[in-house]
Amino acid sequence: MPHFLSLVDRVLSSLFKRPEPHPPLPSMPSIIPSTNFFSSSVKSDFEAANKKYAATFNEAHLPSPPRRKVVIVACMDSRLDPAKVLGLDLGDAHVIRNAGGRAVEALRSILISQQMLGTREIIVMHHTGCGMQSFSDHEFRSKIRKELKEDVDHMSFLPFSDLRQSVLDDVAFLKKSPLILDVPIMGYVYDVKTGMIEQVEDPVDSESEPSSP
Repeated sequence: MPHFLSLVDRVLSSLFKRPEPHPPLPSMPSIIPSTNFFSSSVKSDFEAANKKYAATFNEAHLPSPPRRKVVIVACMDSRLDPAKVLGLDLGDAHVIRNAGGRAVEALRSILISQQMLGTREIIVMHHTGCGMQSFSDHEFRSKIRKELKEDVDHMSFLPFSDLRQSVLDDVAFLKKSPLILDVPIMGYVYDVKTGMIEQVEDPVDSESEPSSP
């Protein structure tokens, strides 16, 4: 176990190497719409919705390990609901979400999912119109310095410019990681305009696969 934890520490620590100091950039425009979507009634709305949900709840029999033995890494974007997109029911899969759906950040959860709860397949799902394509690490660090008066130069926020490449990068990271089991790993892009998913495959991997008889 100490060796296992040290491997995790080494992989995660690579995200937090402190870069050389740099001057602040001009202020970065916010991608948040100007319309006020926030409501003071959210607490009461959620509690009322939960009472309605609990009144007909009948899933107490579900075991902790996911029924379909799959873990999904997806973006936290509110327009993306992995369960609905993939036709999953409660208890079918582990769904790990973060900004951009980045596999590096999801590594801790994937390890627990595989080693403790028996998942044997991984799906990486990014999406069109992702906010992680709208800024760089440099720009976001500058924004945090300006808005919060805090230095986060030691943190990587994992933005990307090429959507399809970001999926390939995350799939490759998981396939190469010594901490991830040799299981099927697939990458997809979800289109927020059509609701469709498209598999993203590395041409090299596709060519190396044996052809069907």
